[in-house]
Amino acid sequence: MVVKKLLNFAERLFALILFLFNPRKQSIERNLEKLGINGHRAKIAYLTYYNLFKAYKMLAGYIFLKNKPYMEIENENFIRDGKLFVSIHYGPWDVALRLVKEKYPFVSVVGSRDILTRLREKNGVKLLYSSDGLSKVMQAARNNRIALMLDRAYFEKGIYVRVGKSRMKISRAALVLARRLKEDLFFIWAEPIDRGIKLHLKRIRYGPLDDMIGEITSHINNLVLSHPEYWFNFFVEWA
Repeated sequence: MVVKKLLNFAERLFALILFLFNPRKQSIERNLEKLGINGHRAKIAYLTYYNLFKAYKMLAGYIFLKNKPYMEIENENFIRDGKLFVSIHYGPWDVALRLVKEKYPFVSVVGSRDILTRLREKNGVKLLYSSDGLSKVMQAARNNRIALMLDRAYFEKGIYVRVGKSRMKISRAALVLARRLKEDLFFIWAEPIDRGIKLHLKRIRYGPLDDMIGEITSHINNLVLSHPEYWFNFFVEWA
């Protein structure tokens, strides 16, 4: 018990050092202000770093030490039946998608080749790159389940949606694919819990573009405004 408390203190201290000496903390605080989240913005920014550190610690343990975290899945039948998945950087999403792929293979679209990309490939996830172009991704989507990050603008400049008191730029790629294929989307986010992860899935039914954007916007607002410290990507473009 004493050792566990010391390790937890060390993790928090490490996260605090990352927060204090990382210039992006001001970006997080500024975006929180634009969202209309007032009060202890510095504390929320620190908790964001702490949760991010815990998420990648969990991912590293899973990949290199085979320490598989516990996971619950809400609406798991959506994964079995669905084709197109869309997510934002919320909670330990990278860990959750690695766990999901063990039972439900999918192709993930990513923007660049970096160390995280190599970790994903090491864990058996098939990747496509946005530089491959929309036609290649469309071909993969016809034959596979496919996962995209909503807060990355693939293939085009993206669109703005209203979040809190500001606007957030998101990718239209998932919506374009869903509408061309006449498929539903399944919006995914990962909630950190004491034992591991709880994965939530919501169906975004195929329909008029404005309706689909409205549903996704509602989910983003519910997540980011209720628990902003679990949203790991505060570096998107705001207006």
